[in-house]
Amino acid sequence: MKNITLTMIGATYAVMTSIGAMNASFGAVLPLLESRFLVSSDLIGFLGTAQTVGGVLGNLSTAFLERRFSIGQQMLIGSAVFAAGAVAFAVAFWLQLGFAVALLALFLMGLGLGLFQVNYASVFSKGFGARSSAMMSVMSTAFAVGSIIGPLLAVWLAALYAWLPVLFAATALIPAAALRRMVMPSLLPTARGGAIGTEVWLFAVMIGLYVVAEQGAAFWGITHLVSIGWEAPAAAAVFSSFWLALLIGRLCGAALAVRIRGEVVLVVALSVGTLALAATNIAAIAAPAYLLVGLFYAPTFPIGLTLMAQRNPSSLATTIYLIAGSVGAAVGTPLVGWCKSQFGDAAIPVSLTVASALCLGLLLLLLRARQTSQRL
Repeated sequence: MKNITLTMIGATYAVMTSIGAMNASFGAVLPLLESRFLVSSDLIGFLGTAQTVGGVLGNLSTAFLERRFSIGQQMLIGSAVFAAGAVAFAVAFWLQLGFAVALLALFLMGLGLGLFQVNYASVFSKGFGARSSAMMSVMSTAFAVGSIIGPLLAVWLAALYAWLPVLFAATALIPAAALRRMVMPSLLPTARGGAIGTEVWLFAVMIGLYVVAEQGAAFWGITHLVSIGWEAPAAAAVFSSFWLALLIGRLCGAALAVRIRGEVVLVVALSVGTLALAATNIAAIAAPAYLLVGLFYAPTFPIGLTLMAQRNPSSLATTIYLIAGSVGAAVGTPLVGWCKSQFGDAAIPVSLTVASALCLGLLLLLLRARQTSQRL
């Protein structure tokens, strides 16, 4: 901890909050973006694709940059690239430069996010010893806070929305200057390379399935609630509360991780989360069940990352884990949409429950394999 100041921790939190807010703001102004860039609803979804592709390349770029820059310098570079993309998006919106420029801007934002994300995850998932799970859980609330703030600001600004990317660019770049001197804490050894074993790939598949279920619920849950009789505004309010529940769950997960082994927290979180997703198939309790999903699912990503990183300290392992999350987000949403188109709206909660059950099954397999290897 002595290598990382409170200023550095606060700066990291501010950058991740800004990135989360910017990501979440798009969904609140889709009709405005469609009219501004003169594209259809089908094409506007490629903004998310461009950002995902940029994020994966940003994750992979750490292998090249780590030979030349410290971890803090890489985080500063990532913040700068994200900020450049946000400003480019604002300019494209103001001047109506066309959809291609908007796609390039989102690609840059994703590139910066990917680079920042790997390094931030390396520091907070491995560098605080026994408290790494708690620290990672606390830091991961930044994205949830941003996801709550972003849509509210986007709706409030309305036609002045283009000022929002500029605000988030400044919020990401200015604090990031404090990160240039950050180095990995010496509490745990880190490995930058090393062989990648089967366990890392299983962790990657597990977290990919988790993201399929979480992002699928966040994206398609409103559609599901409307299909069973909810008014659209009320359904949207449920999923604003979903993100709030996720925030609360991450804070609770951080507190529990200090006192309880991360493996136990993870098994309970995924078990109850899977049962809650199964309950969304029952129309009468679907809405509160979705809130329970957000609450109990919350610790999964940060604590899963910490467990994987402690067992596999290579930066490549962390990169693979994060890329798997991006792939889950990119593939999961259209996959649930395909199920919906084939089998109707009732297929939404069914497909999410199946993904969650597979995720839980993989986690139990991983923990059992670890226990077996330790006995031998």
